[in-house]
Amino acid sequence: MECDDLFEMDGVRLGYTEDTITITEVDYDRKAVFDNKGNLLSSNFPEDFMPFLLNYYKENYTMVKNSRAIDRKYANA
Repeated sequence: MECDDLFEMDGVRLGYTEDTITITEVDYDRKAVFDNKGNLLSSNFPEDFMPFLLNYYKENYTMVKNSRAIDRKYANA
């Protein structure tokens, strides 16, 4: 799934579209895709990474939501 908007820090990339949030561990080519309600849609992370992925999603969801609002505000400017 291709993401239009990306943030990256310490080898973890957070990407989002209108409907999904993607967490990628760049150096290991691991990716997890969540919907806007926090449901895991797909992942190739090991199972023991789930607590990290869920916490990362929860910690960043508000930022993504606010970024989407800015995107919509200036989309037609």
